[in-house]
Amino acid sequence: REVQDKVRGLQRSYRKRIRQRDDLKRSIEKAEARLVRAGKLTGGLSTEAVRWEETAKTLTQDVKNLTGNVLLAAGFMSYLGPFTAPYRQKITTEWVQQCASRKIAVDTKFSVVKVLADPLVVRQWAIEGLPADNYSVENGLMAISGGRWPLMIDPQGQANRWIKNMGARAKLSVIKQTDSKYFTVLQNSITLGTPVLFENVGDEIDAALDPVLRQHTFKKQGQIMLRFMDQDVPYNKKFRLYMSTKLPNPHYMPEVFIKTTVINFTVTPKGLEDQLLVEVCKLERADLEEKNDELILQISGDRQKLVDIEKRILWMLSEAKGNILDNETLINTLAQSKDTSSAVKERVLEAEKVVATINITREKYRVVATRASILYFIIGDLSLVDPMYQYSLMYFIHLYRNRIARCPKPVDPDDLASRLRSLLDDITIYTYNNICRGLFEKDKPLLSFLIAVKIEKNKKKLTDEEFRFFIIPKESKSSNLPAPPWISEPKWRRILGLEYVIDKPGMFTSDNIKLGLREIMESDDPANAKLPATLGDEKVLSKFQALLLIKTLREDVLTQLCDRYVEQTIGKEFNESPSMNMKRVFEDSDHRTPITFVLSPGADPMSYIIRLAKEKSIDEEQFAYISLGQGQGSKAEALMRRAQETGGWVCLQNCHLSASWLPKLEQVLEDASRTTIHEGYRLWLTSMPTEDFPVSILQQSIKVTNEPPKGLRANMKRTFLDIEESQFEGCSKPKVFKKLLFGLAFFHAVCQERRKYGAIGWNIPYEWMNSDLEVSISQLRMHLDEQPQVPWETLQYIIGEVNYGGRITDDKDIRVASEILHIAISPEAISEGYAYSASGKYHAPTGQEKIANILQKIESLPGQDMPEVFGLHENANITYQLKESKALMDSILKMSPSAAGGSDSGEQGKATKHVLGIVKEFQQGLPQKLIHKDAHESTFEGIENGTNTLGILLSQEIVKFNSLLDIIQTSLKDLQDAIHGVQVMSSELETLFSCFIIDRVPEKWSLYPSLKPLGAWFVDLRERVRFMRRWLRHGAPMCFWISCFFFPQGFMTSLLQRYARRTKIPIDSLRFRTDALQNVNHQEVKEPPSQGAYIYGLSLQGAGWDMKKSELKESERNVLFVDMPPIWLDPVKKSEWNQSTCYECPIYKTTLRAGTLTTTGHSSNYVMSMYLNSQAKPDHWVRRGVALVCMSDT
Repeated sequence: REVQDKVRGLQRSYRKRIRQRDDLKRSIEKAEARLVRAGKLTGGLSTEAVRWEETAKTLTQDVKNLTGNVLLAAGFMSYLGPFTAPYRQKITTEWVQQCASRKIAVDTKFSVVKVLADPLVVRQWAIEGLPADNYSVENGLMAISGGRWPLMIDPQGQANRWIKNMGARAKLSVIKQTDSKYFTVLQNSITLGTPVLFENVGDEIDAALDPVLRQHTFKKQGQIMLRFMDQDVPYNKKFRLYMSTKLPNPHYMPEVFIKTTVINFTVTPKGLEDQLLVEVCKLERADLEEKNDELILQISGDRQKLVDIEKRILWMLSEAKGNILDNETLINTLAQSKDTSSAVKERVLEAEKVVATINITREKYRVVATRASILYFIIGDLSLVDPMYQYSLMYFIHLYRNRIARCPKPVDPDDLASRLRSLLDDITIYTYNNICRGLFEKDKPLLSFLIAVKIEKNKKKLTDEEFRFFIIPKESKSSNLPAPPWISEPKWRRILGLEYVIDKPGMFTSDNIKLGLREIMESDDPANAKLPATLGDEKVLSKFQALLLIKTLREDVLTQLCDRYVEQTIGKEFNESPSMNMKRVFEDSDHRTPITFVLSPGADPMSYIIRLAKEKSIDEEQFAYISLGQGQGSKAEALMRRAQETGGWVCLQNCHLSASWLPKLEQVLEDASRTTIHEGYRLWLTSMPTEDFPVSILQQSIKVTNEPPKGLRANMKRTFLDIEESQFEGCSKPKVFKKLLFGLAFFHAVCQERRKYGAIGWNIPYEWMNSDLEVSISQLRMHLDEQPQVPWETLQYIIGEVNYGGRITDDKDIRVASEILHIAISPEAISEGYAYSASGKYHAPTGQEKIANILQKIESLPGQDMPEVFGLHENANITYQLKESKALMDSILKMSPSAAGGSDSGEQGKATKHVLGIVKEFQQGLPQKLIHKDAHESTFEGIENGTNTLGILLSQEIVKFNSLLDIIQTSLKDLQDAIHGVQVMSSELETLFSCFIIDRVPEKWSLYPSLKPLGAWFVDLRERVRFMRRWLRHGAPMCFWISCFFFPQGFMTSLLQRYARRTKIPIDSLRFRTDALQNVNHQEVKEPPSQGAYIYGLSLQGAGWDMKKSELKESERNVLFVDMPPIWLDPVKKSEWNQSTCYECPIYKTTLRAGTLTTTGHSSNYVMSMYLNSQAKPDHWVRRGVALVCMSDT
């Protein structure tokens, strides 16, 4: 038994040892397994270790910078929406510096996109149409993540397209303020929680939207409500409101910025360039673009896989229980994840290398995208010149794609340089021709010049400083060199200012150079004159610098200089206006694209449209046209609906006459864009330029201008082409009728073409129509048929005073029209060999001709009209050229409002500094107010009894001057405060700021008429106040400066009143006898006349003045204005002075001459008429347009 017990003990011991052995074996196996798994774990995580370590450091730093980053992000989202990309960058940089100075931790390379954006969300935005540049992503963040509803400034419509694409799945509603039921749509969306896009918001937002904008919600019976339109509307938190405006520079009140997040979505040149680069590469290298898109999607997907793998690993590690090395599933998953991760990383790296290679190839096409971006921003600004010049970004991109696809390819497909040159040339000229057909002739040189300038700026061949000098020449104030006698002091100062702009001081001051400049100054053709030898080298003066030099000397040839510059830089084809081609217009259109004719007076495109309809086999049943007006809108809608179904054509004429219906037309076209339309349908629109025409229609339509041909020959030819042979031969006095008919056509042409000379032609440019001529022709034939003798007086009165004079509102223009008519319709006009002008080139027919002979005779007339045929002096050509130059400069200024200050933040800083300098200069130079107590004892003596009429006038003038000085002082102070941020920069102050930049007198300051630039105007104001102060303190002057009065007519009346009261003669029986003093200036007048007064300050336009004979004479060549000597205004009885041999010369305040019609029947610009001695008959000077003006334009 003892042995058995011992054996059992040994057996138990054995089994124990066996168990221990097995346990050890299992432990060894487990340890080995754990060791293997540990190897897998460390191997699997080793690849992540470095990145996680870096990420940990980054996250640690981000946590540290969290306060500052969130602070800046909140400020960015709240305040920087309205600003441009450079300004946003400037502000955020300053904020980072401010945080650093206040010991607030912040990322030194702060980016709101990095802080707030999710890359995958941004990628989705790009797919939905949001441009991928950083600026657009910032805008997207503000639109989606802002606490207030976004109000997007979106002139190009990119934000609209993005919101529509993004909101399509969420049942986005699109409304406009013109929609009759937009409140209902908005209310339903608030309740259902669907998004709303409010398009075309104006400068003001309907006050009824205020609760929605402020998100004034409240709880009622446990439900969130919103008070809207006097109703409690259930509010769904999923509701979102987006607002957009097409206004490029809206002026919203501060409360709008409080209620909404205003975001500037205006496309940037760089952003557009990137978009256009994609477009050109899609067409030129479709293979690369497809590969690029595939790789971008692959990279995006692979990166998402890496993120998913990381999340899965971290989740499994966090969820693991017990010893992690015992979790074989986790370890195997890690091993698989490592393999997947490694493969994905390799694929990402490889893809990124390929994308980099593709980008290098794409960059070679960037020059094409850059050129197209330049062109778009030029044509996009054309709407600032004329509201009808509207072109959308989508229209331009369509044009751009179309041209790239059609541009002929080189023989060698690998010759990329040739292909790029072809694309650049083809896109540029095609864009020019395409846009030109929708521009008036006067604006086509503007387009070609700006294209040339922008291209040369991009090539670094001209600087911003040079272009600013072109727009606003700056005079040198540092040089003391006196002006040579052949040039005015202001021009010489500008020449010296140009030296500093081109950084070549002293270049124009040597004797040889000044001699050469004088030759240009006195040249008959300065635009083509050769520069002095040392300046002719382009290495010395660039093409644009040469233009600046000649423009400074002779601004009247600016248009020719611009044409020459265009030819030298981009080619002469840009100086040739493409002719209207109706077939090409039709080919470019389709059933969804309207064709809009922009009209000018005397133009009617209907004949062209009808002719094209016949060529395209569109019969009368398929072609409907209607002239819009009251009650015609519903008829037009019915015609369009029927034509959209049948494929007919509809022409809506004179859309400008139905401005109230045009929003309805816009809605009809928008509805049609979403329905099926017959492909043969075409919509033709005609309209005079009007701001009421819907922008959306203009942007989507093909625009064509239609203007009557220019020149006497073309005008007369058009007249006789419209006359039937039977009408021409049907008068009972055929010879007289044909002669007078030709004279009548000549008169009609002269009336119309004389307008181009501005105020010296007509004070007001009247719009005579063909109907005036047709009525006159009918009356001419009727009177010749019905009366035995030619009724000259009747014809001259009916035609001159009624038919043509009926459109004239200025009595001085009536006088001109009558004198021109006397040349064409008079007994002499039917004599043999009669000539209408002194040159004899325009003479009457024999009266025996047929219409064909008349047309041949017209064809033989000069192609270029000389001033003499209009009765004007040859100097009128200079006046015309100056008028054209001023119009061109005004248009360039409209399109480049910031040119004087630049567009980026640095240049804007210069502009602000410049304006503050002007403000300070004006504040220091502003005269003190005029004070009555400073008056000399004689100044107001007798004012109580009414005998001192001039004293009364002075009192009235003092009140006006003091009022103006107060306005100026207040404006300067307000502008200074607004620039410094002390008060709001209102639209009025912003306009004042712009006026200072472009050297224009603010409208608020223009209490008296003046055409002077701001600097000259301020100097003139100081001189006016100085004259008034001398009069106030020292008594009446010996000679009065007539130009300095607010109301010079009052001065004339005061003189007559004073004389009438002294002599007891009724004032209405008095007038002034005028006598110009000989060989004396106003400073040499030592005593006043016995009666009346001496005046000075008048300039004579249209004629010269013989100082010795004191009478009118012909103008000297190139002399447009002559300073008159002091003139004695001598009150006399009307009955005692015979002025029949004198020319009744009107006096105007400014060279514009036109004004508003006053109760006296005269223009507000008209002062009085002065009788001037003349050897020539008065009618000669009437046709010359001779007048006196109180002040010059400079």
